[in-house]
Amino acid sequence: MARLDSGYGWVIVLCCLYGHLTCIAAFFAFGVFFPVWVEDFNSSRGLASWAITLGFSINALVGPLVASAEEKFGHRKVIISGIVILSGAIFLSAFATSIYSLMVLIGVIGGVGIGMYSLPSLSIISLYFDKRRPLALANVMSGTALGNFLYPPFLTWLEDQMHWRGALIIMSGLVLQMAVFGALLRPADLYTTTVTDEDSIKSPTCTANLHTATVTGGDSDGPKKDKGIAEQSCFASNENVVYDISQDSVDGTDNSTCEHSPHQKQILTLHSREKPGPSCCKSWFSHLKNTVALLKNPFLAVFCVSNFLTFLTFLMVPLYMTDRAIENGVEKHEAALALSMYGAGNLFGRLGYGILADRCNVDAFALNSISLVVCGASTCLSPLCGGNVVLHGIYGFTFGTFIGVMHVLSTIILVELVGVSRLSSSLGVMNMFRAIGLILGTPVGGWIYDATGSYTVSFIIHGSIIGVSGLVTAGLKLAVARSKLHNAAAAVATTNSGVLNKSFVKDYSEGTPNKH
Repeated sequence: MARLDSGYGWVIVLCCLYGHLTCIAAFFAFGVFFPVWVEDFNSSRGLASWAITLGFSINALVGPLVASAEEKFGHRKVIISGIVILSGAIFLSAFATSIYSLMVLIGVIGGVGIGMYSLPSLSIISLYFDKRRPLALANVMSGTALGNFLYPPFLTWLEDQMHWRGALIIMSGLVLQMAVFGALLRPADLYTTTVTDEDSIKSPTCTANLHTATVTGGDSDGPKKDKGIAEQSCFASNENVVYDISQDSVDGTDNSTCEHSPHQKQILTLHSREKPGPSCCKSWFSHLKNTVALLKNPFLAVFCVSNFLTFLTFLMVPLYMTDRAIENGVEKHEAALALSMYGAGNLFGRLGYGILADRCNVDAFALNSISLVVCGASTCLSPLCGGNVVLHGIYGFTFGTFIGVMHVLSTIILVELVGVSRLSSSLGVMNMFRAIGLILGTPVGGWIYDATGSYTVSFIIHGSIIGVSGLVTAGLKLAVARSKLHNAAAAVATTNSGVLNKSFVKDYSEGTPNKH
């Protein structure tokens, strides 16, 4: 069995880091072409913003479909297919004749390609890492931040040398290199490998339905075969999941008692889902239906609403930052440096949180809430930057730092809410809400500029919205904490009625492994 938090997992991290560096960061950096597109295609700012906004929106909207395809065909095939689509879209966009051509090529087709890369690249990391998952995710996502820092001056230089069309051709080649790294993204051994004593970390006993997997418990006399494995049937069985749905046993098999770490239980659940179905289309539709059904989880639904509010503002800042600085009298090359400072802050925030979480216990909900409030406050105050390039750089660094922390925290919070086994599906659902926010929020900023001749109103309105998102996350933290206390109290009450074993509740309430 592959060891978690070490070994080949770090190869996966390096491959996905390059993907974020070239694929996702490139879309952010295309913001330096925004003023040129407005001029070359004689377009309004609101309309031109759709070229990039659609890319991120489609990326998020295809989340549920990509999650279903990933479960059906695996991470590697989906990622490589997405890279080829994205590279082709960027190459063809170099020959665009109108802003509508860019919207279709970069926005729609490119968005599908990004979506087929971004979601699987995050979910595969969670299969290789458990305790060091925050650090691994931070390293992967730092690729986007590093690209945000490097690409603006690089693309500005390419534009001066060979026009923005030539720059897009160069970028298409860099993106296509990710297909080589994608071939290295082999499936985690945990899908098919027997769980043994040395890999098992005991956790509270729960009832599970076993599916063609051999499991050896810590104190059992031998392996238990053909009992099958299903999803956890009790809240107490998994300390990483605060709410669970669809916990019924399947196929009428007898229930069995098993003892494994929460991570191992959820990986084995993934293995149990990969049994042949009646047909490809029917199986895919079933996956998609189960993905959307995750919204029955009230905590996940609230977190998705928070992400919707955040992404009303998220893309507006890097997209309009350069254009606003130019409008305020800053030279074009200096204005591009403001976007680079956004990337530098993003890199600092993502890596900084990853290192912090790896060394000490960090409350993801609280830090996420604080980060969003800081992003909102700084955005509301950003119109004071005027024509001072230093102040634009400070704002870019501040917003980039805390929005970068939010990006890393999103995956960590999803794992806590629904577990590793449903991470891909929950990412798909969350990305769908993010897409709606991008579609509604980003073009509005351009339309407000077209109406008022200034970005001031846009940044104040959007800053207020992202601040409200932080308050929603704070409320979610309180609800989750209350739910945990309620479930613990319910377990104690059930024990007093003689339904559960008293030693189990004692171990669970004290936070110690079950010894029985």
